[in-house]
This record gives sequence, structure tokens and C-alpha cells, in this order.
Amino acid sequence: MDDSRKESAELFDRIAGIYGLFFHIQRRMYARTLERVGQTLNLEGVETVIDIGCGTGALCSVLAQQGFRVTGVDSSRRMLRQAVRRTAGEDITFVRGDVLQGLELEDGSFDLAVCSYVAHGMDQSRRLVLYREMCRLSEKLMAVHDYNRTRSVITDAVETLEGGDYFQFIEEVTQELQREICSIKVIDVGKRSAWYVCAKEAGSSFREDETPVG
Repeated sequence: MDDSRKESAELFDRIAGIYGLFFHIQRRMYARTLERVGQTLNLEGVETVIDIGCGTGALCSVLAQQGFRVTGVDSSRRMLRQAVRRTAGEDITFVRGDVLQGLELEDGSFDLAVCSYVAHGMDQSRRLVLYREMCRLSEKLMAVHDYNRTRSVITDAVETLEGGDYFQFIEEVTQELQREICSIKVIDVGKRSAWYVCAKEAGSSFREDETPVG
């Protein structure tokens, strides 16, 4: 692991407890998000899901309670400890792994690969590695849940302090995914958030009144 990735993992180890305090708030947000996503995507054929950068497991929990078989992956040991504790009793598999190093999972192991608020914190070269690994692991769909282009002063300030690649991400995510994966669909799931969805079989998972981009 290079120095910058090691520092990132250590940072998330330090703040895992703080993130855990927001588990139930995040869980409610993800429940609303998946309800909106279901209005656009046909998820009837999706049974298995991998959540890359799962953090404290809030999205994993919502997915599991909706009947999906879920695997959560994160590079932070303490985040995973929070996830295991807060989803106790739910049928979720948690694995420690670094997506940028490649995950020890077979091609097409999951119907859906998703990451939530992970991509904007990476520089472009690492985002492309993330997208390729998600595409490799997904049999049907991959989805990047992250910021859209509707900015706010608070978000701009916070993301500047965090030192991620937020500003370039929101300008280029659609083009990046089109170059890497081909057709995508952007689903606004909140005022400042979207699911950037790629179907492995172009258009097959989108509802009849929805047209993929690309």
C-alpha cells in the first residue's frame, strides 16, 4: 500500500467511531435513495450486491433488509468493526480489502456492484481503477452513488478541507464512465446526489421510459 492510501486507511480508522454515530441517519437516507432508484431501474433480476467502501454498513443493512445477498468491502479495520457491530443479526458478509489493489473475488461475482461517496475522494487515475474493478465484479449493473453537479457553499468548503477530487469529479464523472464502461444512466436521488448507473447489457435494466446516456 502506498503512503497516500495508507494515510487514508488510517484516517478512516480514526474517524470510524464518529461515522458510527450517524449510522441510523445514513440508513434512512439510503432507504429513500433505493426507493427512488427502484422507480428507474429494474432490480428484479438482482440478487447479489457488493458495496465497495461500505464504511459502517448502513447501505449494506438497507440492501440486506430488502432481500439482497450483500457483501461489504472496506480497507479500514475499524470501519468494518463498526459495520459488524451495527448490523449484528443481519445476513451480510464483510471483507477487508483495497479495491485499488484488486479484490480477490471472481469476475462477475455479483449482479450489482455499488460504491457510495467513495469516488469523489480519489484522483482521476484511481477512480478509473475503481470503475474497472466494479465493472469486473458486476454481472449486470454497477452504480456510483455520489455528488451531482448541484453545488453548495458548505459542501465546497468541506470537500476543499478534505482534500479529495470533488470538483473534478462532479465535472467529469459522466464522461469518465462513458469512456470506461460505455452507456450510463444518471438518476438524481437527492438535491445534490445521484446514482451513475452502468448496465452491462446496454439498456436492459432500465425501465421502458428511461434512455441510457452514451
